[in-house]
Amino acid sequence: MKTSLLFATSFLALSIGQSAAFAATAATAATAATAAPDAHAGGMDAKDYAKLSIDGAHAFQDVALARLAIFDGKPAFAVKLVADAKQSLDRAKTDDTVFMKAEADLKPAKMAAGDATAPATGPTSTAKIAWVPIDGELALDETLAPTPEKSAAIAEANEHLRKGEPDKAHDVLKVASVTADYTLAVAPLKQSTADIAQASTLLASRDYYGASQALRQAQDAVRYETTIVNDKAVKSSASSAGNVSNG
Repeated sequence: MKTSLLFATSFLALSIGQSAAFAATAATAATAATAAPDAHAGGMDAKDYAKLSIDGAHAFQDVALARLAIFDGKPAFAVKLVADAKQSLDRAKTDDTVFMKAEADLKPAKMAAGDATAPATGPTSTAKIAWVPIDGELALDETLAPTPEKSAAIAEANEHLRKGEPDKAHDVLKVASVTADYTLAVAPLKQSTADIAQASTLLASRDYYGASQALRQAQDAVRYETTIVNDKAVKSSASSAGNVSNG
């Protein structure tokens, strides 16, 4: 299943510290994409804007809400949210948005400067694993000087994405001759499933701190990829990496 940014935006906003992570990572990834334009030559096909999973987004929205419920002393509500997240992620496994890619080819979250809660990063695997797209955002290409017209076009295109209108978003950028950076947030299916299952087990044993940490592990495992978007119909590197067919 596919969705717009409607659900994805809310999950990051609710996640502790994750809004800053997405914004900072988007900027870092965009700089890397600009430095190596051949990696995403041409841009992204309009249809690829919609490559977000409604079930994956719901799962991570529930993960963020469950952590907040634990923090607020509402374990029963957290149990329900984690169960819902598990069901959503199970459905996401058969989602046609799932694709195979090595973690080493994606970027980790970069928290705001001085954030003591920033997740530690180590060596990343070059083995291809299944990822589910859970969030995405358009931003003006850093090589372009911002103008009110360009900023308005980006805002209008993002609004179309939130409404599930990727073709209209593409048309807005094309008419305005705007090149944008599209940052996609993706979650590793196997690890996310394991982390959420562990949180469920820990909640059942009333280890609320441990459950929250397991959910945080799922959030920290989210990775990012930025591709250049313009009026040329070329698929994103994520989709060209090979979508998974799960029947």
